[in-house]
Amino acid sequence: MKRLVFRALLGVLLAVSIVSAQGPQLAALAIEGGTLIDGNGGAPVADSVVVVQGNKIAAVGKRGQVTVPAGARVINAAGKFVLPGLWESQTAYAWYFGEALLNHGITSSIDVGTEAEVAVPHRDAVLHGKDLAPRAYTGILRIGSTLNGATGYEGPLHTIRVPKSADDTREVVRTVLNAGADYVIFYDGAMPFEWYKAGVEEAHKMGKPAFVRAYGPGILPAQAAEIGAAQLPHSAGIPLAIASNPSQFRQGRDDRNELDKYADMDDAKAADLVKICRSTTRRKRWKSRSPPTTTWIRARCASGG
Repeated sequence: MKRLVFRALLGVLLAVSIVSAQGPQLAALAIEGGTLIDGNGGAPVADSVVVVQGNKIAAVGKRGQVTVPAGARVINAAGKFVLPGLWESQTAYAWYFGEALLNHGITSSIDVGTEAEVAVPHRDAVLHGKDLAPRAYTGILRIGSTLNGATGYEGPLHTIRVPKSADDTREVVRTVLNAGADYVIFYDGAMPFEWYKAGVEEAHKMGKPAFVRAYGPGILPAQAAEIGAAQLPHSAGIPLAIASNPSQFRQGRDDRNELDKYADMDDAKAADLVKICRSTTRRKRWKSRSPPTTTWIRARCASGG
């Protein structure tokens, strides 16, 4: 079963990628006969038809209810499953990941800022059909309070940058976004709060979102949401923020007892945090290529997943 799903996904992805890379002047693509799982909770559609024109899905439905354009290239998906591509929403990408991710149905990825200087060339190579890999979104590097093993003498697009002030934080954000990043990532929660606020504001001025690992003590999840963070990677800080008795746990990042914190969840605290995440994220509309993440934040807050 899994092998059929994976093969169907890869075939659909490659077909759509070829159409996208070469332009809308190509004939339409029709994927016929597979069982369609739409990803939105709808009932599976047996003997389905998916029509792709250019780089967009133009029509979806049951055979006989969808018109296949004359001259369309047809892929026979009978006996297979057709479903939306999956997201790898937290990847530390390496050069050999591309084909493996595609083989497992992943068609888009968000990196954690570990690709450095090669991040943008890799992303653009994928978008132009030069590299076989999921569509990539990149933060290039991480902005944090410590060098995390670096020396400090690396180039401006090395995997970690440690600003020295709020103004320096703004400058680092400009450097990263001007280099082509899709968003900026703040790696930990230990810088002064005003530095995060300045950095997020600068990203917003440039029409890009900011991701914040709000482990504290400088910034916590509710504060990150209130200043407009678009994502809380690793659900950073959430389990401690919603624990009934947070004093029993080590403060800051401590991955060893994440499940213990969620097991101690205070439903009222979780509901309040969900409300803050939803209300603040809805006020922001990005020009970025990055996907909206309100649903992701809400799900992480609510489920502890």
